[in-house]
Amino acid sequence: MNNRPTIIPLSEPILKLESWSTMQEAGAKIRHAQADWKSRCVDQRLAILRVFREKVAAEPLSLLRAVSSARPAAEMLSAEILPLLDACRFLEKNGRRLLKPRKLGRRGRPIWLFGHSAEVQRVDWGVVLIIAPANYPILLPGVQLLQALTAGNGVLLKPGPGGSAAARAIVRLLEASGLPADLVEILSEDKDAGRMALYRDADKVFFTGSAVTGSRILQELAPQLVPSAMELSGSDAMVVLEDADLHLSAKALSFGLHLNQGQICIAPRRIFVAASRLQEFLQVVRTAFQERECFALPLRRIAGFLPHLGDALDNGATLVAGSDMTEGEPRFPFVVSNVPRDSALWSEDFFLPVAAVAPFETEQDLLTGLKQSPYALGASIFTADCDAAKALATKLKVGVISINDLIVPTADPRLPFGGRGRSGFGVTRGAEGLLEMTAVKVVTTRSFKWRPHYAEPQSGDGDLFAHFLQLVHSGSWKQRFSSAIKLFRLGASRRRPSSHARNILKMD
Repeated sequence: MNNRPTIIPLSEPILKLESWSTMQEAGAKIRHAQADWKSRCVDQRLAILRVFREKVAAEPLSLLRAVSSARPAAEMLSAEILPLLDACRFLEKNGRRLLKPRKLGRRGRPIWLFGHSAEVQRVDWGVVLIIAPANYPILLPGVQLLQALTAGNGVLLKPGPGGSAAARAIVRLLEASGLPADLVEILSEDKDAGRMALYRDADKVFFTGSAVTGSRILQELAPQLVPSAMELSGSDAMVVLEDADLHLSAKALSFGLHLNQGQICIAPRRIFVAASRLQEFLQVVRTAFQERECFALPLRRIAGFLPHLGDALDNGATLVAGSDMTEGEPRFPFVVSNVPRDSALWSEDFFLPVAAVAPFETEQDLLTGLKQSPYALGASIFTADCDAAKALATKLKVGVISINDLIVPTADPRLPFGGRGRSGFGVTRGAEGLLEMTAVKVVTTRSFKWRPHYAEPQSGDGDLFAHFLQLVHSGSWKQRFSSAIKLFRLGASRRRPSSHARNILKMD
């Protein structure tokens, strides 16, 4: 068990000595269970995941009943359960290969390391802390939990608001599938419990949530030097090029803002449309949104956003979809055009089903607009020319880019997911997400007794190494040949005893 130093929080104190002592005692249990778990081979761990997947598939609705959500069952099954089980099967098929030690032999080995071999291992961190969001209480913590267990870790799981029942249901199913008791501890979803969880002796922290909260967590982790992976806020751009199918683009926008009532980090929120197609696009968007119902959202979610929307409308913005602000209770989603470029709608993440629309004339104009937001989680590009879209994608500094689609492709279990900028760092899911749950350990072996580097330095060593570098790395064959001759002469002279040594031998 790691022994943490005395904790000095950067903000108000949250731990008393007795709390710290209690947490250490609780941590001993999970450490003990994890020590046994990591000693099992990967196939044994994956066998439990397979049983878990089959149990969920046999009665998927039983897991849904653990989630208090107004979302339709079809949406929950397709957006939460299905990708979770796909991710589980991905681990079953690829986990052993991905975690297998990588042996390095002679190929590519520097010549001066003759007789040396190495192995790069992927090992568990120990105990990882997963701080989950509220918007996808099954999928997001579920995938990270499965990956952490596959890698051999113990897990402290802090559910998002309303996510405790789902977390308990998943862990119960895993334990019914053979997972050892005490390997996963479910923490309270209370905010204070979340802060206390940062001091639960975790070896790595995985957080999914807002950039503001992520920044605070990093401040708490920095004095302890605990590593983390941060999947943070998004304010994704959707680019509609001149040759795009406008009906497809408008349907995608409607889908992205209606799905889970816009509580999706990679929902489209900044829409950039080729100027020549803007008016036509807005008309198609109006029609597409009229075909789907609007909905109200709790005041606590929208209170901070409404003043910014009001300011934008007062300064010339036009409402394309959503209820008029004068009609009483706001009805979402909102699509707004002619939004002033200094509006917060372009730069902030409100985590609401709201999208601002702007035209662009040139690619440079587009790239300038895209850089206005500090968030860089994802983007989508709609066009008839996929090659042009791929070329544009190379210029976008974001984590994931979808061409002629959005959101759904990221559920591919093979794909890693993560952002840049204020959208965080590190990845979850896919092969890279599994490896994120591991630490790198390197083991080297020398099979010969010869250790020239142990010898005392001699005069002329500088010349020897200079000629050796030229022999190995010079781009000129003439220089390499010349260096080889000089090395041979230096080696021969070292094998002959010096005049001082010869005198000593004669005296003997």
